Amino acid sequence: MKKRLLSLLLASLLALTACGGSASPDETQESRTYTHDERMEILDDTALKLPVDFYETEAKARYFETLDIIRQEYFEPMSVADQCFTDFLEAKAALTCSYRSDYPVIVITAPNNLGKTYADGYVTVIEDGEIIESDVTIKVRGNSTAGAPKKPYNIKFPESVSLLGMEEGKKWSLLANMFDKTMLRNKLALDFAGEMGLAHTSQSEFCEVWFNGKYQGNYLLCEPVSDGKNRLDLDTSGNEFILEITPFGGWSFKSGAGVEILYDSPEDPTEAQKTYLNKLLDLAEAAMESGDLKECAKYIDVQSFIDLYCMMELFKDVDGYWKSLYFYVKDDKLCAGPAWDFDLSCGNVSKTYVEDNYFNYHNSNGYGDKSNDSTHGLRMAHGWWAILLESEEFASMVRERYLELQSLIVNLYEDNELGGNRIDALIEENGASFNREYTKDDGSGYGAGWSISEIYSIYAGESMGDYEDNVEFLREWLRDRNAWLLENIGK
Repeated sequence: MKKRLLSLLLASLLALTACGGSASPDETQESRTYTHDERMEILDDTALKLPVDFYETEAKARYFETLDIIRQEYFEPMSVADQCFTDFLEAKAALTCSYRSDYPVIVITAPNNLGKTYADGYVTVIEDGEIIESDVTIKVRGNSTAGAPKKPYNIKFPESVSLLGMEEGKKWSLLANMFDKTMLRNKLALDFAGEMGLAHTSQSEFCEVWFNGKYQGNYLLCEPVSDGKNRLDLDTSGNEFILEITPFGGWSFKSGAGVEILYDSPEDPTEAQKTYLNKLLDLAEAAMESGDLKECAKYIDVQSFIDLYCMMELFKDVDGYWKSLYFYVKDDKLCAGPAWDFDLSCGNVSKTYVEDNYFNYHNSNGYGDKSNDSTHGLRMAHGWWAILLESEEFASMVRERYLELQSLIVNLYEDNELGGNRIDALIEENGASFNREYTKDDGSGYGAGWSISEIYSIYAGESMGDYEDNVEFLREWLRDRNAWLLENIGK
């Protein structure tokens, strides 16, 4: 891995720098001997990744003082003392830790014209004084979100790496949350899915992103829906798959019941794999149509179908059944999940976009119960769920499960026996970073300056006012949605 040596040298010094016990110039660490190649590597990597004014004054001054000394090496090779290189690495480590942020920082260097094809890039991740630097490949991710001015990204590392305390993986997604003024919906939904026990839910953590020296604002770093030892641990070279439902086109095949399915992983299965999958789905659909849940349990993970259904009805994503809906096959069973993609959920959906799906979402223009209230209406009774819900036993299990989840659901929006509510907790933890999302650059390069009032997508709902107003809309929407579902889910 390029610059791996330099990263290791820096990492060894971080514990005694500005991150947790800054060493003064008179308290430097004992020097080591640096080879010529090591010296050249250090000298070749002195460019600052962020605007100069972003760093703390003292750390910045020491960095440039030591940099001036070691630069003599270019003119008189091997003339500078090893201690000077140790001093410089300490200064660089202290500078790295002096980003003016209380949040994890991800610094991306990549082509300015980055598109939806992977390109070479370089990433630096800094959290609590720890630093990871690596060459990567990176691309803009998403469909409608890819067209927003604040870009989301997919990143591939050359080897598995743990970021922000999450499990190791090569692939990572940075969600921009630009269509959600609260920036909370994806995090709330993923955390809820994990807490309710939905298997293989993506871990996620908030961070701040800089792209080619410009502050982009708050992002959610996520494990993507993908196979891997610490993700969906599947044998995709055998008879295990990740599948996506795509009824609007782009699907690979239709099941016997007419469910339109895209191969996600493997993308190009062998004929033997296709034969196996078609046979499994035929057996599973026959069992579903029988209404016998004991027979269903031979071919599907019934509990995962119940859990994902409850979760998807609660958050009511406008795409819902139609996009970003995943299933997987493992151990000869069809399983529902993992959950994904909730920025256009919880009422954050356009009322003016002219499409039946959107009118139905809002129960407007004669659709649904005609209430003009998006908290009403069941959303997910399509495909396999439409078949399963014909069974009174399955519908009853859905209702029982939804009642079991009430403490966790209520805790999303108000304090209860589980403690402080999740909305307030996330804002308390990340409020300063959320505020910088909508703060204009003060001249230091700090402040993303995105608009709280401008709607960046024709698919998103209108802004409800300032940040607090948008949060309260989300809170009240969840409360009202839960009340409606308590009366109607599973009936």
